[in-house]
Amino acid sequence: HEVPVEEVHLHEAVDCVVDAVATALALNDLGHIDGIVKATPMGVGDIAPATMHIIVSQEIPVTHFSGREVATPTGAAIAAAIVDEYTTAIPTGAKGNGAGTMKCPYPNIVSAIIPTDKYILETNIDDCTPEQVTYTMEKLITDHALDVHVMPCLMKKGRLGFLIRVLTEHPERHSKAMMRETGTLGVRVDKVGKRVEAARELGKMALDVDGQLMQVGIKRSEYCLKPEYDDVAEAARKSGKPFREIQAKARRKAGR
Repeated sequence: HEVPVEEVHLHEAVDCVVDAVATALALNDLGHIDGIVKATPMGVGDIAPATMHIIVSQEIPVTHFSGREVATPTGAAIAAAIVDEYTTAIPTGAKGNGAGTMKCPYPNIVSAIIPTDKYILETNIDDCTPEQVTYTMEKLITDHALDVHVMPCLMKKGRLGFLIRVLTEHPERHSKAMMRETGTLGVRVDKVGKRVEAARELGKMALDVDGQLMQVGIKRSEYCLKPEYDDVAEAARKSGKPFREIQAKARRKAGR
C-alpha cells in the first residue's frame, strides 16, 4: 500500500508480543525438545495476507475449516520458527491444554504434548576416522541423546567400518546431526515398542575427600547404585586421589 514501514500498524500488537514471549519462555523451561505439529487449521474466507505468505513460503501443511480466521500471522510465524516436523500421528506423553475466549462451533483449545516415545537410530559408515566418530558421539550426547554406542564392523569390499547406534527421544534432530557429522547418506529409524525400566532416583551427597566436602551425584535404582562419573572425576582431579578410591568411597557412603 506504499506505506512506510515505520507507519505500519500491527493489529493487536500486545497479543503478538505476549504470544511470542510466552512461547519462548515455555520452550526455554521445557529444554531441548523437537517441535512436532499436526497440520495447521487455516480457516476460510478471512485469511490474512501475512498468514498466507508465511504458510506458503515455509511450506506449512494446513487443513481448512471454520468460516473465520483461525491461523494468525503470529501463530504461523511461531510454527515456522520452532517446528522440526509435521505429522498426522498423535504422540504419547505429558499433555497440556490451553483454551481461548473466541466462541467457535468447535472446542477452541490448543494442546501441547511432550513426547515420551523413544527411537533407535542406526547408520553404517566406512569413510570416517575414529576421531570423527568419537566427536560425533560426544556431539550427540551433549545434544541430549539418551545413549550412543559404536561397534566396529566389516563392510563390503573388506572395508573396516563402524555401526553407530543412538537411543533418543529426538529422532529428527539427531538423524540430521548424524548425517551432518559423518556424511552418511541415510539413517535407519526404529521406534522402541517397549522398554522395561527400573524405578530410579537421582540425588547428590557431600563426600569428604581429605577434609574437602565435594558434591557427588548418585544414581540409585532398586537393584544397584552408581556414583556419577563426572563428579567422581572432578573430585579426583581436585584432590589428587585415584579415581577408583573416590568412587569406592562414594559407593560405601551411598550404600549405608
